[in-house]
Amino acid sequence: MASLAFELREAFYNVLRSIDFKIDTTAILTGAGQPPGIYDRVPQERAGGGSLFPCVVIGVRVATESNTDDTIGQSVITRIHTHSRSGSSKEVEYMQDAIYEALRDVTFVLTDWDMLMIDREQSDITEIAEGRFQGTCEYRTLLTEQ
Repeated sequence: MASLAFELREAFYNVLRSIDFKIDTTAILTGAGQPPGIYDRVPQERAGGGSLFPCVVIGVRVATESNTDDTIGQSVITRIHTHSRSGSSKEVEYMQDAIYEALRDVTFVLTDWDMLMIDREQSDITEIAEGRFQGTCEYRTLLTEQ
């Protein structure tokens, strides 16, 4: 049996990599002129400049059993963080909206599991330092064992 945690992380990563992040019609780019990177932790500063921000971080997952009398299930919360140093929460808000649009109708194909649904549970934006913003969204994925 494949690792559900690994497969689910890869499924989220693949969807996030396919997003065309834009504010209105302007592409959201890092200081290096690239689209936001997708990471498993906040990137460190690059020597000599070239910011890696804005970026998206796939955070922790919390899985709980969601069994019934005749099915084995999992309810998995995945936290997705968006980071910006733009001086405004607008960039984080647009990234969160683009992620929501990409995930709301997706169906992950997983080994040994059927995906029933994905739903955004909560979303917030916090200024973590002057001009630096972090958004956090939690997505619940309901799965049943095949």
